[in-house]
Amino acid sequence: MVLGIDFHKRYSRLVLFDERSAENEDDIVTLDALFYRDEIDKSTYLEASKEDDYHLINNIYDSREDLLDYLKLITGKVCGAKKPDKIALCVYDFTLATLDMIRDCLDEMGYDDRDIIMINREEALASYIFHQSIDIRNRSCFVFDYSKEGLMVYDIEQSGESGKELFRIEEHDCTKDIPYLGDTSEATLKKLDVLLYDVALKSFDKHNVACVFLFGEGFGSDRRYDEFMSFICKKRRVFAGENLYCMGAVYFACDEKNGISQKTVSCKDKIEYDLDLDIVEWGQSSLLRVVKRGTNWYRARKKLTFFISPDTKALTLHRVKEYEKGIENIEIPVNELPIIDNMLRRINIGFDFSPSGACNVYIQDKGFGEFDRAGSMFVKVEI
Repeated sequence: MVLGIDFHKRYSRLVLFDERSAENEDDIVTLDALFYRDEIDKSTYLEASKEDDYHLINNIYDSREDLLDYLKLITGKVCGAKKPDKIALCVYDFTLATLDMIRDCLDEMGYDDRDIIMINREEALASYIFHQSIDIRNRSCFVFDYSKEGLMVYDIEQSGESGKELFRIEEHDCTKDIPYLGDTSEATLKKLDVLLYDVALKSFDKHNVACVFLFGEGFGSDRRYDEFMSFICKKRRVFAGENLYCMGAVYFACDEKNGISQKTVSCKDKIEYDLDLDIVEWGQSSLLRVVKRGTNWYRARKKLTFFISPDTKALTLHRVKEYEKGIENIEIPVNELPIIDNMLRRINIGFDFSPSGACNVYIQDKGFGEFDRAGSMFVKVEI
């Protein structure tokens, strides 16, 4: 079983997906949970909270304890006594502080690091589209996310690149032009209808659009946009629902070996280059892929252990960027590491990435065996 969570800054939406029994999304156990009490009209949700479908608490990011309590509560409501095999989160606030705090809490709840998958919203959309029929995913798809933050539009296309599938996602921030309006009067909805139509008309230009997905409170059942809907429905398939991001995270977790994670996804929070390390394996020189282009910077973190010979002066990395020809060769000196009696030494190499794509390489001396203890030597290089 996989627990998927759409972890927004105002709410979380959960799905529990059992690959063995769930044949379609109607079979999935779902839960909506609201937080950030200061942003919620308490009277609106007072009755709902009594029905145990919603939980109102203060800002969960104020403290680790609040977040831990919240995660225990919502996962307990969906999973009960059962523990899912994996937990997949689509995280709105895709920052190091937030991601580390979530992972730390899940670790305390007993989830192994290998069973925690955290991706951003664009990755979740690409994963969801990848699981649609081939006639949909081989053409352009658009997502209109009209939440209380305003309208965001995502253009998703699949193309071939050197025999590999490339998912390109472009984000268009329309929140200033089309903010969320609580007013549902006829005059307001007509104004919004015109604005939405104009955005769709410009967005679809020069695209062979197969499918449109609508998401968010702005497309609630109490809102009608006749001109906009008439345009997007013309010769296109249109879907509206609330499980887009959490199901995208679930699909990503279910198909880590053969799904979208094995394709190249071009969007924000992605590493834009391949990084390889020179190694010798069984006496033969070879390259070890450290990170693949299209991996999100948080999931790209890696720690490796190697033996180096006494005559090794530097480690060599090769970086191949997306839009540049040629290979950038980067040498990291290790000649300052202690060498004792011409013995092999064991080292740990860590790779940490930032949202900007910068990479910090950490090399730590771990010694060799009982008679050559690990030293205090530590090398850090930013590439």
